[in-house]
Amino acid sequence: MVKQYLIVGGYTKAIVIKNVKSDEECIRAENEYISKKLGRYGIDWETKYSHLSRRDGKMFDEFEVSVVKTGKVKVFLFDVTELFKKLLE
Repeated sequence: MVKQYLIVGGYTKAIVIKNVKSDEECIRAENEYISKKLGRYGIDWETKYSHLSRRDGKMFDEFEVSVVKTGKVKVFLFDVTELFKKLLE
């Protein structure tokens, strides 16, 4: 079976997460953003994986999610550079 990927944004159009003070707040903000786009977590979509990456001096959190009804996979990229700068201070 061939996976169907729909890339949301991209490194140049990543969703920027600002004004969070901890990893927990960051993850909550990311999940809220995805839920606004796709519906309820665990019912309308599920996380397949997430991981951090660094590119061009910025930190990104990449979420691969599966849409329950269609089985399509979507990838959301979040720029979490601001949080990591705070954590490293």
